[in-house]
Amino acid sequence: NVAGVDAGGVFNWGEGNIGGVDADQVTLVYGQTYHFKGWTVASSLHGTRFTNDASGHGMLVSIGRVSPF
Repeated sequence: NVAGVDAGGVFNWGEGNIGGVDADQVTLVYGQTYHFKGWTVASSLHGTRFTNDASGHGMLVSIGRVSPF
């Protein structure tokens, strides 16, 4: 399953195939913040937070849940 949220805060579930490894693959490290194509990604032991830089909308993804905001 795939959880997605757009810059406007619209959340959806879908099905997807992550596919294979590509040259741009990044392994997230707990406690570090990353910036990708207008999104800030903050990884921690409690989950990974994806925030759109322009709108502030996003989602928190953890082992037990996905919470859009």
